[in-house]
Amino acid sequence: RPEDWWAASVEVTRRVVADADGRNVAAISLTGQMHGVVLLDTHGIPLGDAIIWNDQRSVEEVGALVEPLGRERFTAIAGTLPATGFMGASLLWLKRHLPGRLEQASAALFPKDYVRYRLTGEIAVEPSDAASSALFDVGAGVWSDEIINAVGLPRPIFPNI
Repeated sequence: RPEDWWAASVEVTRRVVADADGRNVAAISLTGQMHGVVLLDTHGIPLGDAIIWNDQRSVEEVGALVEPLGRERFTAIAGTLPATGFMGASLLWLKRHLPGRLEQASAALFPKDYVRYRLTGEIAVEPSDAASSALFDVGAGVWSDEIINAVGLPRPIFPNI
């Protein structure tokens, strides 16, 4: 649950800062699991639990991501084939099985980026995570409108890189 991640992050950060007596803390950095998706509503509130890397519900959607463009074109754009747990497969699963949730979404974030959003208020992702989504044009360094449009996902939910 995204809110649990946030609560744990706050608790650990407070302990670390207290242990350091607030000294010598110049910055913080985030790291976290790469694959997964957290959908946010227009108020920045998670629309249910996250779908994380080990969720296997999107087995059929893996092939459905590739099929419209074909394997060769898809890999030329994305640099990889999708797997279950990748953001692209999970979003397509949501479109097919929980369309209302996807329709309510204003942003799709990776788990780590949800914590960063809570820290900073910025809705964004970084390129290495985006490249792991199977929805990113690795050559151009941008979300792939070709893949996103081919599978009918809502383009506005994909945040700035």
